[in-house]
Amino acid sequence: MKRFHNLKLRFLLFASTPLLRRAERKSKRFQQMLQDQPFVLQIQSRDGAAGYFELMEGRLQLHFGRHPRPSFSQTWATSKDAVRVMMSRDESDLTRALEEGQCQLDGSFLVAMWFNEAMKIARSA
Repeated sequence: MKRFHNLKLRFLLFASTPLLRRAERKSKRFQQMLQDQPFVLQIQSRDGAAGYFELMEGRLQLHFGRHPRPSFSQTWATSKDAVRVMMSRDESDLTRALEEGQCQLDGSFLVAMWFNEAMKIARSA
């Protein structure tokens, strides 16, 4: 079952790529954001799944695996927890996951805020 949830997390990361590409074409705000300073935002679980988004030279790209020095990282206890919270429309689910120790955040929260705004734009584009 762990492998299934790891696969679901990887698929969720992969599925966000077309949304971000569409936002890149349609949103002036997102196009401006792509000119920001480079960063790496990593999303991983302690049970094995990992991927990271890298902003470099105006392009946001997804890579699978772990980055040696991410600018910001979300580390989930399990892939199942990550998928459940990331798919939730209730933004307070992340707060509860943090309080309950299901997720740890580390690094520059400016990167997290950038990515959160990017995903909001991507969902609405």
